[in-house]
Amino acid sequence: MNKKEKGYSIHDLVTFKIINRSNFINRVSSTVNLEYKNFETEKVDNPDFIIYLGDFAPSNQECRILDNHYYVKKDYFYCTDSFKIAKWKFEMSGFESGDTEIRISANSFATMIISGFLIDPLINFKLAEKGCALVHGSCVSKDNHAYLFTAQGGGGKTSTALYAVERGFNFMGDNFTILDKGYALSFLSPLNIFSFNLVPVVKKNMKIKSKAEFHLKNILYKTTGLRIVTKINVKEIFTNSLNDKSKLKTIFLLIPKGKFGIVEIDKEELIGHMVANMKLDSFPFLKYMMMYSYVFPESRMATHWDRYEENLRRNLSSDITICKVEVPQRYDINTFEEIWGVTQDDTNP
Repeated sequence: MNKKEKGYSIHDLVTFKIINRSNFINRVSSTVNLEYKNFETEKVDNPDFIIYLGDFAPSNQECRILDNHYYVKKDYFYCTDSFKIAKWKFEMSGFESGDTEIRISANSFATMIISGFLIDPLINFKLAEKGCALVHGSCVSKDNHAYLFTAQGGGGKTSTALYAVERGFNFMGDNFTILDKGYALSFLSPLNIFSFNLVPVVKKNMKIKSKAEFHLKNILYKTTGLRIVTKINVKEIFTNSLNDKSKLKTIFLLIPKGKFGIVEIDKEELIGHMVANMKLDSFPFLKYMMMYSYVFPESRMATHWDRYEENLRRNLSSDITICKVEVPQRYDINTFEEIWGVTQDDTNP
């Protein structure tokens, strides 16, 4: 593959290509390659989807136009969209027939967010087609047992996982985890580091370039109030503390509240939280799915969330422990120690 074309494989479950035809500035500002760097592979023969980055002319003729904005026809969706100062054009075709192609034309600000806004939800859609479930949660492992921490953004997923690594656990992911037949599979996206989740193990192992970037962004936040994440490849930090696959043993549902508390809950309550969590994390792709589903209510796109919920139910074995953990809005070392204490008890025979 040439420099503008890269192939990716996620545990051989979902494979895809990204062909970057963007201008120089957009290629430099883009975080897409960093987001999926740990899934890079030399050869992808039959990808589940292909993404073309760069300007394009949409094939939106003979479409139904919804809300004067969304173009829909069989096996096709197109729109222009924005988030604050980020703007993009998005075209998706072949997602019902199987020959999925995505075209994204974005300004330099949008190139920094399109992986989370547009590509991650597509990976979730394709994993669901394969019978797996992508969960919005961090994961660690010990003695071939996996411990999953699921929460909304800012709920403590990353901090809890990093703290567990300091306690001798292996790292499997801080944003997503794949569930497959009772096992947790790693999803090694970059760490999203802010001042509030910079634990000692990360600070110690950060390379000079990452430290400089972090300190510059921290100064910017203190002077302007603008908080910008520092993205760090986990393989830079955890060279000997990574794990790809482990039997899922315990799931912690983290919910910020007034004070610490923990109770066991059943699988159905957990699944309800997980489905809502993934929907919230799928913006704005969720909106695109709903627009297409409005026109084609029997389509694979329209039935995705039913399929996703059933995949969760099937891939969560009956012998796992499920705990709902209420954590304070502001974390401190005592919060982590209490979560660690529960985890420690659970790791004992």
